[in-house]
Amino acid sequence: MNLYNDSQVPTAPTGCPASAAAAAQSNDAAVLNENATPADDPQPSDADGVAENAIDDGAKAISCTAADGENGRPGVKCDMDTAAGKFKVGGLDAGTYWLHETTAPDGYTINKTLYQFTIDANGNVTWNGGWASGEATGAIDEKLKPGDNNAISDTPTEVTWNKVDTKGGKLAGSQWKIVGPSPAMDVYCVADNVTVDANDATTPAGIEFTGCTGEKLSDAANTADEAGVITVRGLPVGTYTLTETKAPDGYVATTTVYTLTISDTKASTVVAQTATDRPTTRSGGNREAAANVPNASAPVNIQIPVKKSVKYTSWPKDSNGNYVNFNFKIEATKSTVDANPAAPMPAECSSSDATKNDCTISLAPKSDADDLSNVIAKFGKMTFTDANLAAAAGDASDYAKTYTYKITEIVPDSADAVENLRYSKAEYQVVVTLKQAKDSSGKLSGLSVSATMTRIKDDSGNAEAGGGKIIGTWSSTSTGSSAGTAVEATFVNTKVLTGLPTTGADWTGRLVLLVGDGFILAGVLIAGGYQLDKRRREEDSD
Repeated sequence: MNLYNDSQVPTAPTGCPASAAAAAQSNDAAVLNENATPADDPQPSDADGVAENAIDDGAKAISCTAADGENGRPGVKCDMDTAAGKFKVGGLDAGTYWLHETTAPDGYTINKTLYQFTIDANGNVTWNGGWASGEATGAIDEKLKPGDNNAISDTPTEVTWNKVDTKGGKLAGSQWKIVGPSPAMDVYCVADNVTVDANDATTPAGIEFTGCTGEKLSDAANTADEAGVITVRGLPVGTYTLTETKAPDGYVATTTVYTLTISDTKASTVVAQTATDRPTTRSGGNREAAANVPNASAPVNIQIPVKKSVKYTSWPKDSNGNYVNFNFKIEATKSTVDANPAAPMPAECSSSDATKNDCTISLAPKSDADDLSNVIAKFGKMTFTDANLAAAAGDASDYAKTYTYKITEIVPDSADAVENLRYSKAEYQVVVTLKQAKDSSGKLSGLSVSATMTRIKDDSGNAEAGGGKIIGTWSSTSTGSSAGTAVEATFVNTKVLTGLPTTGADWTGRLVLLVGDGFILAGVLIAGGYQLDKRRREEDSD
């Protein structure tokens, strides 16, 4: 504490090396019973002040030896009250004095207020008010008087940061480790929206701290509306490291190490140690924009299956006796290709022209396959990230963005085609919608991707009625939850039968399609025609 008499009105209180704060663990600030500074002291001295006596309760204190100042100045006044957080100074002359704090207890910010009090000729003390700015300029604020029992309170240190996604939305459920203050290596643990009592019991109950073993601190911003806002109070002054030990569900923990600086005279800060991200925050009742510490969503993947079958024949084999491969292509539509960023494409698939955003897979039964009617293969995983979200929040505020793909069978050149086999002309459309996911309580939980498969053309190349037939819908999220099962884009190749008796005409795929399920009936009719032709020849020979 520093004292000044009425001839020493300070404009900016300076530090006092010989003075001391209230006890480190006391929230009482100073209780001043009486103080003394000669009224004729012309100027304040850096050595002038009140030093707290050494005490035995472990509180922070300075051993005091009273000393007169030069030229009649008061020098050092010792605190006569050895109780932690209380001050008593005797021998002050009548006059008006100013009092301000120069060092705060550990875990508290310095009280900047400049207080004024008057001692009359009978030694009675009257508190007049003070200046919140710490400078005796302008009218005194009479409301700024000590509280009950002359208590002057300090505000706990406070530092706040926000856990957000890449779009700035608040994320609930992160956990943190704070180490320091440097060079000490004390460890503190804090979890978003979790409070801790004196017995280390948590609210909500049963919260486990991940990757952090140390003193558990409460999140002072523990309200339903403050999910994703973490506030820590009462940390001693100094510099700490801040690391995330548990990311919110659906997100990837940041590997950035932050520097957390606690000050007792100005705003505390959270600053990333990487040059690309330098958020800051305020403390000590002077909170401004809090630091935003971002997390990326966990990527979400989908796969699209393709099913192949042949009709009216066995699965063809090549000259070596191996099952023939059929090839299929997935390509992004032009609007999707032109999107920024471009549409994600399946991994590990070949492409003859990457600029078309298409890729292919081959499909054939295994050599020992028992079922040749349901041969299925999948395009590689299509991975969606935050970068694939829309730039604008949209009507639903979920940054939804749609990507559209087309799947077709690749018809080989005639030289490579299977003889007498008509390849499918079916076309499937897959519409993939990516957006921010939310849990049952409405909190952000990463990404959600849903896919809807529609058959646009059938195997004969005929357009489906109504713009297409929906085959199925399925979805997946960053947290691993899913709905529905991925449906296959099904392609059927049809055998073309040739050499009809009597006419020599080909039995084409078109005839097969026209007959449809009446294939056996067609066979019966042909057999009947053959018998009729034979009977006529016999009659002619007679």
